[in-house]
Parts: sequence; C-alpha cells; structure tokens
Amino acid sequence: MFRFDNYLALSPGFIDFVQDIWRHHIVGTPIYSVTRKLKALKPIFRQQRKKKGDLSANVKLAGEFLEISQQLLQEDRHDPWGDQCTRAFFRKVAIRRANKRIFQISDEAGNTFMEPNDISNVFVAYYQLLLGGDRTDRAMDLRYLRPWARHIVTDEEASLLIRPITQDDVKTAVFDIEEDRAPDQMATHRDSLKQHGRARGLRQNPVSPYLFVLVMEVLHLILRQFIEQDGGFAYHWQCKDLGLFQLSFADDLILLCKAEVRSVDLFRRGLDLFASLSGLHTNPQKSHLILSKAANGVRTALLETLGFQEGRLPLRYLGLPLIASRLTMLDCQPLLQKIDARIHGWDGVGLSFVGQVQLIKSVLLAFEVYWAMTFLLPKGVIKEIVKRIRPFLWKGNSSSGYPKVAWESVCKPIEEGGQGIRDILTLNRALMSCHLWSVIKHEKESIWVDWTAHYRLRDASIWTVNAKRGAWS
Repeated sequence: MFRFDNYLALSPGFIDFVQDIWRHHIVGTPIYSVTRKLKALKPIFRQQRKKKGDLSANVKLAGEFLEISQQLLQEDRHDPWGDQCTRAFFRKVAIRRANKRIFQISDEAGNTFMEPNDISNVFVAYYQLLLGGDRTDRAMDLRYLRPWARHIVTDEEASLLIRPITQDDVKTAVFDIEEDRAPDQMATHRDSLKQHGRARGLRQNPVSPYLFVLVMEVLHLILRQFIEQDGGFAYHWQCKDLGLFQLSFADDLILLCKAEVRSVDLFRRGLDLFASLSGLHTNPQKSHLILSKAANGVRTALLETLGFQEGRLPLRYLGLPLIASRLTMLDCQPLLQKIDARIHGWDGVGLSFVGQVQLIKSVLLAFEVYWAMTFLLPKGVIKEIVKRIRPFLWKGNSSSGYPKVAWESVCKPIEEGGQGIRDILTLNRALMSCHLWSVIKHEKESIWVDWTAHYRLRDASIWTVNAKRGAWS
C-alpha cells in the first residue's frame, strides 16, 4: 500500500525528490518499475510527514514567527497594521461596527424606533430615569446604619477615598503588578509604562468589583437593621445561627428567608429603600422567587408581595446548575451537550493525532475542570465524558478506527509512555480535596466554610463525621 497526502506536494524539495527517484533505470516490466520507484519514495514521504506532525518543531517555528512579528510591531507602534494591511484593518473595523450596531429599539411603552437619533434619545431617556429622573432629591445620610456596620470608615480613610488620583499613583499601582501575571490589557499597559514612563487609558477598572461590594454592603446594612427592628423575621433553614440572609457574587444577589409573607415583605421594603437611595431598582423580568413544595399555601401571596416571577430549581448560574440535592446525570446534560457540540464543530477539519491530543487537553478537558471544581461528578457522567473523548482521540470525526491503547495508559504522564491527558476521576477528587483542605484549615473568611463547619460538621472534627450523612456529604 502506498500512502500519499496532498500537503506533501507543497513541502520544499518535493519535485526534486520525485525527479531524483524517477531518473533511476529499473529493469523489468513498466508496472514493476513504477512499483519499485514508489517504494523508494515511501521513506522520503514518511520523513516529510514526521516533520509535518512534529509538535515541538512546529511550536519552535511558531515562536520564531511570533518574535519576528513582535519586532515589526515594536518598530512601528503608531501603525501596527502596517501600510500593507490598511484595507484589512478598515474592513475589520467595518465588520465590528456592523456587528455592534443597534438597528432598532423599543421603549417601555412598546414604541419601536429605527432612526439613529431616536435610538440615542431612547437610551438617554432610559438612563436619565434610571439614575435620576423624577426621584425626589434628598440627602443620603447613612449614619443611622452605623450600629449594624462591621467597620466604620475613619475621616483619614474617607479623605483617601476621595483624593484625586495622580500620575504617580497610577505608576505605582501598575508597577506593583506581578511580572508573572497572565497577559491581559493591564499587563500590556504595565510593560508600556515601564518602558516609556507613561500610561494611556487603562481600559480595565480594577475598582469596579470593590464598588459593587460597597454598594451591596449598604443593602446588607439596611436589611440587617430591618431584621433586628422587626423581631419576627424568619431565617431560611440552617441560616439563623450564622445570621445568613444575603449572598452576593459579581452582579447577582440572592436573598434567603422562610416562606412567610412577613419576612418576604421585609425584603421588599429593604429593596425599595435601597432603590430610593441608589437608583438601583430590581428588574421583575430578571428576578425570580424560588419556593419549596411546602410553601404552596402562600405561593400566590408571596408572588404578589414581591412582584417577581416564580423560578424553579435547577437554575443555570455561571454555567452551572444551581441545585438543592446531589448532582445527577440529568443535571450534567449541559456539560455533555457542550462537549458534543465542540467535537461536531471540528467536522471536516483535518487533524493529526497530536492535534487531537492538544484539543482534548486545552479545550475539552477545560469544560470538565470547571464542573469538577464545584461538584463531585457522578461516575456515570465521567464514563459518558470518556465515551466521547476516547473515540475522538483515535478516530477524530471519522467512522473508522479503534482505540489502540487502554484509556488508563493514555492518561499516564508522557514520561511514563502516556499522552499526559488527565484522568477525570482523579482530577475531580484532587479538586474536591482543595475544598476539604479549606474546611480543615478554617483560616480564611468563607461563608461556605463557616456554614459547613457549623451545620454539617456541627463544630466537630471532620475526621469524626459520618461521610454518608446527608445530601451534601
């Protein structure tokens, strides 16, 4: 059998190799002569294929190209696209503008606008009403919340918060960024500032997360004040001892209480007061009230009190299912579907074995790592993941081929003869051990660690607890 790949015709020296072999005179029939010449070409083509699939050589070559490109960019910083790429640059800008352009918009009354000026006016009117508008102007005196605050800002700290930022402050902050930080816009500006001593528009604002925390702290104090003054607030199950009623992450907020009209109405009054102070109103279309089956008798009253939609578990939050029980095969269907979609997306792409290994390591396993950091994955789910990854490794997207090595051998390190693909079960247990270590140390402030230590461990040692007790074990 003689194998020939089309890309070999593009390799350097292809014509010379073929001509050199074809010049030899071989005694025999014409078909015998052709067969002998093709056989002589086989080791040459085999060597060419080896060079083509040599990942180390390709990485080295790509590194050389990258270094040359960076040198060219350093020589012409003002025009990084160069004179030869002007059309490509403006075409890319035009495509980006077209993708981000808003062609029509509807206001709260249902009126649709398509003219650019009208669209701009709708945006301006909406945010004027959201951030100011007809709200009654009053002084925001929050001193009455001080008895419930965990920390009171001193006059010196307050002066630092409102002090104007100077160029020296920016330089000091950027220079404090560690050298091994992942390459992003902040790191790029850091290198530019260190080389040229100036900064031009840091696009990312590192203060934004802190601003969200500060604003949510005001809501937390308002609700704490209402809870202590009310005296009849009913905490959610296993939350009273820790005083837990609010969880915030990124720009999301979760409020917890027992399914009682009085407690839910307290949250409503707290949200209304917070909205009057900050202008941040809850969106009924994006807010949900999640109730247990035991609250069927007061469901209608609670929904009318808040004006929210009713939600049901499991919900999708940050790409993961928000559940109240053990993780099941059904809960993991989005993970399996995402793996299937990514594998099918590579249909028609000619991938070598080395390329398939790299895609498994860098793309497919990244999905499992995200889930494995949060959940103890069921063994059935792990088997389904392996059932998808293993055929892709050996067959790609074709229907022919079969696994040539046991999966356990593939998951061994490269030094031991494997491909360095991490075993999902072992990886899941290792990542779960990080949570176990956090519970054992119990040093850093963590609501989850405090809750686990108090309610699941009951303030006992983790080594003396029955591991099979409860759904969260």
